[in-house]
Amino acid sequence: MFKVLAAAYETQTSGVKVELLPSSQTEGAIASVKTNLVDIGAVSRPLKSEEDEGQVQYQKVVQDLLMVAIHKSVTGVEN
Repeated sequence: MFKVLAAAYETQTSGVKVELLPSSQTEGAIASVKTNLVDIGAVSRPLKSEEDEGQVQYQKVVQDLLMVAIHKSVTGVEN
């Protein structure tokens, strides 16, 4: 999804190059934004109040669907 958004933004914005970094954990993305290592960080959840501190603006763009599948030999799991 981010590759598509980056390509569209580069097409519409002259002289801008969007570089997507390898995935990191949410905490790493927040820390990178706070220390100005990146302009935009991808997180998998809303910010906690102690993570925000007025330095980061959270904007939900997309929501992932998560499915967990287990082998039939695993017991004790319901629903």
